[in-house]
Amino acid sequence: MGVPRRKQKIEELGVNMPFTILIDPTSACNLRCEGCWAGAQTKHDTLSFELLDRILTEAKELGIYWFVISGGEPFTYPHLFELAGKHNDASFMIYTNGTLITDEVTDKIVKVGNISPAISLEGWKTRTDARRGDGVFDKVIATMDR
Repeated sequence: MGVPRRKQKIEELGVNMPFTILIDPTSACNLRCEGCWAGAQTKHDTLSFELLDRILTEAKELGIYWFVISGGEPFTYPHLFELAGKHNDASFMIYTNGTLITDEVTDKIVKVGNISPAISLEGWKTRTDARRGDGVFDKVIATMDR
């Protein structure tokens, strides 16, 4: 679906077309990691549902169906599952610190079926907790064991 449309648009418009789009829907984050810009901000910008819906719709018209969602922490974005559900013909790779993936969030991920979390860590427990906060490593490992 996306590849033929993308190729058609490349020929039609005479420009190269990306195969994926990276979107930061929010700068909000639940952690305050050493050296990270997101946690250091006091004001958090968040894109509206309407704007992101329009971006996804227009991207799909160009044949782009793969979206990388970053941030901030994407699971703080209030419309994440609503957007994934509405755009169920697209795929979403969510770069996350993993600390907000509860059983309820896991159920929502399974229900929408087009979200793939990519959980980041610094390495082992000592290094991760030193940068992200005490207990973060164990919490993320428990999340991955779900």
